[in-house]
This record gives sequence, C-alpha cells and structure tokens, in this order.
Amino acid sequence: MALPVITATGNMAVDPELRCTPKGTAVVTFTLACNDNRKNDRGEWEQVGTIWLRCTIWQQRAELTAEQLTKGDTVTITGRLRQDDYEKDGVKRTAYQVDVTEVARPLRPGASRQGAASGRTGTGTSNEPWGRPSGPQTGTQLPAQRPPF
Repeated sequence: MALPVITATGNMAVDPELRCTPKGTAVVTFTLACNDNRKNDRGEWEQVGTIWLRCTIWQQRAELTAEQLTKGDTVTITGRLRQDDYEKDGVKRTAYQVDVTEVARPLRPGASRQGAASGRTGTGTSNEPWGRPSGPQTGTQLPAQRPPF
C-alpha cells in the first residue's frame, strides 16, 4: 500500500540541518509546526493545537532549503506521510514524518513585486528570494528561470 500524500502549511520550528550521505547526496531535515487556530466566542483567534511534522528532503531541493529557509519561516510542504510509533520512558508515543517532495513559501498580501519595485533605483541587490538582480521591471519580462521551490 502506498503512503498517503499530504500538503501542510506551518512554521519551521528549527533551522534546516543539511547533511550528506556517504555517496555525497544532500539531505535536509527540519521540524514543521502546524498550528490549528480558531476564533473563540469573543471573536479572538486562539491556538487550539499543534501537529509536529519531522520533514526530510533530498538532493538539490535539500541544498536550496538549507540556503533559503530558516527557523520561523512559514512554508507549505507536500510529501508522503509516515507514522512512527515508539516507546519512551514507558510511554507509547507517535511521531509523524514527511518525505518531502515540494517546499514553497505561501504568498502574502501586500508583498507584490510592483509594490516592492516602486522604491527601487535600478541598482544594487534585489531582496527577491530568487536572487535575480534588481532593475527596471517592464511587466513583459518573463523570469529567466523558475523559482527553486
């Protein structure tokens, strides 16, 4: 039976840890905290639960994840879910692990390129996450390459 594929959004609880296998394949592990927030009777948001997902990602995506993401970043992952049952100090526990195939940063309101481009002078280094140099944006230019996530 195949493992279920899930998509989850959460905050990185730790910085990604980059390692290499003996054959040189890059692998990154990190923990994703997925919070369940709901409005209470007073209309205020409150956190009602957290699921902790231990994530593993391989090869080029592992290297890019280690370079570009840090603790606290909000990301969306897609991958195969595994459940590991174990015992610690006489207590049965369950851990959820995801073999990640995709990582993305969610889009945020007010973070458009046009808004960011209005204050640019056309020189210097871009704050854009894909590392392209800043400069005049014509709106008709297509990115030279797809973003790594």
